Amino acid sequence: MKSQVLNGLEQAKDTSYVHALQEVAAITYLIGTDRLFNGQILGCTFGSKNNN
Repeated sequence: MKSQVLNGLEQAKDTSYVHALQEVAAITYLIGTDRLFNGQILGCTFGSKNNN
């Protein structure tokens, strides 16, 4: 685990602020899309008999 953290810190030194924000935006988009397709954002579970 320590080597992974150190590797991540080395990579972070070479990452620009703009690139870091793009990565955060991409991850946020993917998490939001996953939540949407799993019904968590819509407040229901697709295929469920009890659609709240």
